[in-house]
Amino acid sequence: MVPIETEIEHLRQRAQIPARVWQQLDQMASEIECLRSAGELGDNTSGILSHWFDELVAGRLTEEQARAIPGQLVAAKDLMLSAFAEMERGPEVDKDNLYNSLAFVFKSSDITGVARLVVQVYQIGLRIDIDQIEPFLNPFLHHNSIGEIARRLDRLGQWMTQFEGRNYEGVMFTPVVTRYLAEHSDFDAALAEFDRLRAETLKGQFRLDNELQRDLEFLRFAHLNANLNGGRRGGDEQYAAFKSLPVLPPASQETVELSEQHLAQAKRYGFQAACFLQFLRHFRDKTSRPIVVVGNDRYGRQWVVEPLQDYLKDDFTLRYDRVRSHTSFRLRVPHEVENKVRAGFPQDFVRELSEKMPHVVIVDARNPVRGPGMMKMSRGGRDYVNWFMVFNDIRAEGDISKYEHDGAIPHLSELRKWYEFDVVRRLIKPWVKPGPTYKITHWAPELKEYVMLGDFAMRAEHPDPADDKPQVVMSNADIYKTEGDDLYETLQGTQPYYFDGPEQYVKETVEFGFGEYGLETRVKGPTTDEFVARVQQEITAEVGRLLQSNVVPTDGVIERS
Repeated sequence: MVPIETEIEHLRQRAQIPARVWQQLDQMASEIECLRSAGELGDNTSGILSHWFDELVAGRLTEEQARAIPGQLVAAKDLMLSAFAEMERGPEVDKDNLYNSLAFVFKSSDITGVARLVVQVYQIGLRIDIDQIEPFLNPFLHHNSIGEIARRLDRLGQWMTQFEGRNYEGVMFTPVVTRYLAEHSDFDAALAEFDRLRAETLKGQFRLDNELQRDLEFLRFAHLNANLNGGRRGGDEQYAAFKSLPVLPPASQETVELSEQHLAQAKRYGFQAACFLQFLRHFRDKTSRPIVVVGNDRYGRQWVVEPLQDYLKDDFTLRYDRVRSHTSFRLRVPHEVENKVRAGFPQDFVRELSEKMPHVVIVDARNPVRGPGMMKMSRGGRDYVNWFMVFNDIRAEGDISKYEHDGAIPHLSELRKWYEFDVVRRLIKPWVKPGPTYKITHWAPELKEYVMLGDFAMRAEHPDPADDKPQVVMSNADIYKTEGDDLYETLQGTQPYYFDGPEQYVKETVEFGFGEYGLETRVKGPTTDEFVARVQQEITAEVGRLLQSNVVPTDGVIERS
């Protein structure tokens, strides 16, 4: 804060000031000092006070006006803060920095009137950041009275209601748009022109040389670009990028070209998928129960089950449920609605489990880091097991002794006291009848004595196809062996878990530009989905080759230890 005395001393050094003006300056300074002492006027008002001192010295203020300025500053601040506080969706404003962020209000010739306009902007629902309110209102203030601006804002608010509930539609107040609204003599005609230009754009009659028609597309660009690329919606940098967008060429189709490394990895994945297929066929031959195969979305789905769909569709029921691993922990029980899709199993499948008790084979994978010398199951896989513990508990009517020894997790007692266990129990209990429970078993092409199930190292339970007890087989088709004289040729020079996160290899970009329908987009480069589909083709082809050559063991197991 610059002391008042310093401000006045600066003025004394700059100009010869009449005694009468000095007296008015002293009166204004005294009033300001009193307001500051009372906490009514902030410390960060130096620039504003300098402005009014200059106005007084220049003779542009009457004595009466000069006396009123300090009180008007406080009243305008209180008016805006009070109004903002009552708004459900008011602007984000730092009340301690209001004099800086809205300095133009406190320097205007009608402080109270402009403060009311600022409040009105937000009352009518215009989405304008607080630091953009000055460039929005200034063109109006240069061409219209306070009363006319208020009338135009009311009319603008009414016009904007047509866009309520319609995402990415409406208008963002660029300099071009604001200037047009402020300067047009007939405001209703200006709004009608907006409607006409929007209608022309929707009919494919967009003209890039019409700045107004162009800027009516900025709102869509601001939201979509920020969603894809980050950054501030409607900021100066984004607007500059918008104005420089090119005219887009016609859309083109690009093909996916797999590298030698990708092709080699696809062969490894083909071998892994073939092992899983042989295991399922072996299991199918030994049991009379139906078998449901769950390819966890997305690794188990993309890299194991989907490439095998043609082999599995007649003898197995396929599902692609989703339980995430990377945000999980040991007590997670899948149930939350994630991006509008509920994790875990839906009601119809839960009822099927209760009524038919099919074998359930869940396939996923995990990174090679943890659990050396063990079978590896993902944290998502552990969450599936947690879910089946809830199912078993309902089937056993709460008698833990009926299922705790059937491959149950080490932390079962702790899990039963966790809130998610109770939430899921309440959710699925109406769909589950008392009866036999599931046994949890573990399978991988490399069968080990122990399994790393998420965070837990535990003794593995290998599936017994001849056992008629319903089983949940937690499986991981990835083979983690990468060296050794007995390593299958297909696995040499490749690595497990390679295709996790395929976006790291191929990811499309979205190019913005203009076309006959205004703002348009083009997909640039092959998409991740196209890349996945192309790799899946190679995996499926490799499975077929391996089956014909009888290279893969009939039970899918390449090693037991």
